[in-house]
Amino acid sequence: AGRRGIVLAGAALVIGAVLVAVHKGGQSPAELQQGGGAPSGLPRAFAEEAERTRVETAIRLAAAKLERDQAAKGRFDKSYTESAAKAEALGHKASDLLEQGRDAANQAVERRAAQRVAESKADTDRKEEAMDKRTASLMARRAQSLREHARHRAVELEGLEKQVAALEAHKKQLLAEAQKQGRQSEAVIATADNLLSSARAMSERGAAAPKTTGLAGGGGGKADGG
Repeated sequence: AGRRGIVLAGAALVIGAVLVAVHKGGQSPAELQQGGGAPSGLPRAFAEEAERTRVETAIRLAAAKLERDQAAKGRFDKSYTESAAKAEALGHKASDLLEQGRDAANQAVERRAAQRVAESKADTDRKEEAMDKRTASLMARRAQSLREHARHRAVELEGLEKQVAALEAHKKQLLAEAQKQGRQSEAVIATADNLLSSARAMSERGAAAPKTTGLAGGGGGKADGG
């Protein structure tokens, strides 16, 4: 209905323009359309009817052209609206894709950072494990060395105990010989007592050596050897 009203308004404007031209130029609408006056031999009524027909035809043509122009404008407006809507939709889609790309990039950076932290922690764990193994190996070798030293000291102590036992037996033998011969040699007894005291002192030092070794790391063996 709105478009029909526009067409009628346009037709009225065209009619008005034609009538103004007729009055100003002193020519009929037919003369304006044909470029000259009507044939002089035709009856006046026929000439007026012909002019009216030409004017109506011109009005219909103008109205049809106006309607076509309005339809073309409507199609253009519709196409423009659709194109604008598509462009807006594409803009939203591009914004969404850009945001998704940023999110993906941030997630990739976070994953890489977490991977680096994990790799660093794994490297630290490997180094600590290697250090623990090395420390355990050193402690095992130290314990083995202490056990070997303790065995050597035990052998030395056993030797000292045997020497003490031999000196005790020798002392008894000397005393027995002195009593048998009826001689109580103080010099022989003093010598035997001195030997026995020295042997006991060596035995006591040997017995104390393993404890000293455990605390000082084997320094007692050198002291006894002196």
